[in-house]
Amino acid sequence: MKKRKLGILIILLLVLGIAVPETVQPVTVEAAARLATKKKTIVVGKTYTLKLKGNRKKVKWSVSNKNIQIKKRTNTYVSVLAKKKGKATVTATIGRRKYKCVFTIKEAPRINKTRLNLGYKKSYTLSVSGVSSRSRWSVSNRKVVSLKRISAYKYRITGLKKGSAVLTCKAAGKTLRCRINVTESPRLNKTALTLNPGKTSSLSVSGTGSTPTWSTSNKSIVSIKKINRTTCQVKAGKAGSAIVSCKVSGKTLRCRITVKKIPKPAPQPKPDNDWKWTEVSRITLTCSHPIIDNPMDEPTMYARVEPQNATNKLLSWTSSNPKVATVSPKGSQGTYEQEARITVISEGSAIITAASVDNSKIKASYKLVVDYPEEKPKEPSAELKAALDEITSRDYTMNARDPRPFIKDSRFYFWTQKDDYLMPDDENVCIVTSSNPFIWAESSEYNNHISLHHSIGGGGDDNYGTTTLTFTLGSYVRTCKLTVFKDPGVQWDEISDEELAACTTDRKDYAQEIFRLINDFRIKNGRHELKWEESYCERAAAAQCAYNICKGMRVEPYTPNRLGQHGAAQIGVGVTAANSDPQEVFNLWINSPLHRANILDKSAKTFGIVFYECNYTDGIHRKAGTSVIATISSADINRINSFSEEEIVNAIVGLVENSIPTTTELHRYLNLFYHPTGAAMTNKSSIIKIP
Repeated sequence: MKKRKLGILIILLLVLGIAVPETVQPVTVEAAARLATKKKTIVVGKTYTLKLKGNRKKVKWSVSNKNIQIKKRTNTYVSVLAKKKGKATVTATIGRRKYKCVFTIKEAPRINKTRLNLGYKKSYTLSVSGVSSRSRWSVSNRKVVSLKRISAYKYRITGLKKGSAVLTCKAAGKTLRCRINVTESPRLNKTALTLNPGKTSSLSVSGTGSTPTWSTSNKSIVSIKKINRTTCQVKAGKAGSAIVSCKVSGKTLRCRITVKKIPKPAPQPKPDNDWKWTEVSRITLTCSHPIIDNPMDEPTMYARVEPQNATNKLLSWTSSNPKVATVSPKGSQGTYEQEARITVISEGSAIITAASVDNSKIKASYKLVVDYPEEKPKEPSAELKAALDEITSRDYTMNARDPRPFIKDSRFYFWTQKDDYLMPDDENVCIVTSSNPFIWAESSEYNNHISLHHSIGGGGDDNYGTTTLTFTLGSYVRTCKLTVFKDPGVQWDEISDEELAACTTDRKDYAQEIFRLINDFRIKNGRHELKWEESYCERAAAAQCAYNICKGMRVEPYTPNRLGQHGAAQIGVGVTAANSDPQEVFNLWINSPLHRANILDKSAKTFGIVFYECNYTDGIHRKAGTSVIATISSADINRINSFSEEEIVNAIVGLVENSIPTTTELHRYLNLFYHPTGAAMTNKSSIIKIP
């Protein structure tokens, strides 16, 4: 009796099967390989991945010159690093065919200073290089620093008052910054003064709120008298030269005052004209800054030539170490007292020498010392020390392909570039460095600088192993080990059905859309509408769909002849999870003569369809596939409802026995994957109990 009843059902099963991107071989005509782009512009130091689409053959990659370097190559892409400015061609050779991409490498935009200490009323010229487009400049605090345009890529900044400001330059899509610190820089209104005996003048100091202390090196030549807090009067005495010093704000400012000797009437030349050449006998050097401890200092060298009546008083100036300081004449030369300008280049020492042009053996030297004080690192709090001890108390091991952070702690602000001007000056800034940058050398900008992660590419043997991470928190330093191992991959056949079910989405919305398209198509062709039936048609489709997901995701190719023994047909074209679409499925079915005939069958009355998308991921590895199954029956809903649950289950097993031979296995697949009407369309499977 059961067999006679079941014989009435005409079951046609339409299947759009699982397609896994890593294993499915397309049966359509293979498209020609092509590069993603034929022209690309990048800047020096940047990496770019050039994709080769539509290729399954072996590829030979090459570059035209050393302007660009290949970092990693596969049959589908190449990763290149821009080395220097210019052009280079990357070529992919497949057999006799060549595919080329021309790279234009440009210099990365940069600003000539990222940190600058600027004195009061002092100026400095900032410039940006490596750009050809317009640049936009701005400053965060115009009360501290003024900004004046010199050219399209140069601006002059001037310190207005003590404080800090950030100058920003936006050019070529980049934002460049210079942190400016304007320091209190007192200065005298005069650094040199010439007076006649008995005459007076005044010296004043500006750029400070402190009270200065005045002194003179020779009271008989120059005497001083304080007028107010910032000004003193100087009075010339006898002929000679003296230094008036002003000590204020930890600095000593000097003014050289020369008191002229009232010349006596020149004697009339004797009739015999007994003039003779007078040689230089001595040179004396002094410096306005004996020790240069501020980058903004502009020292001046003073030379006195003796005797005063030397015929040729011209001097030649030299520096023993131009990398530290250079020297050049300043003001009037060939006089009794002369000056030279010192330009400081870097820290160190240099011997400044002044020699007589008339006799190079007559010379004087002065040792110039440039020594900027170092900033001592801050001592972190006990709480931050304990937190860093907690992080470094263990060693870390991670998969090379794992994008997740291996350290995450919001108590710290991790930074991986020690001298970066953008790094904030906060107590919780922790600088992290690696003993082996081939294993770990990642920027800490991931997740707002509160975590560290790994993204070294390459996959070479030198990218795996153990490196020492050094954490520097002010003056507190700790270390730990990081071991990066090669990704072992995934044994897909070991992934359980339960895991796949948890990653599978039941797209009932897609299934309903296909059902609507099929009924519209039937009506246009003079057929009646099909009725949705759940207990038999939909469950039969769900069982086969679940089987296809579990087998196909384990790298078993989906074959067109599956279910062939049950009077069903399959479409032998894969549909990936990325481009699956109800309209696409419908088009594939009606373009197949067999499936079109089944859809337009006049005797068909009931219908059920399931559309499953599976996206498996364990955080590192991902695999995606889609399976669509439809069941069409010639029995109406009342006829199917007249059967018992046991009869329906046995009928489903009879339909799919080539894939699911037992009711026990059928129940398991349905419990894991099947979602009856009203169930949520999520990755979490609903459980249905079948007697």
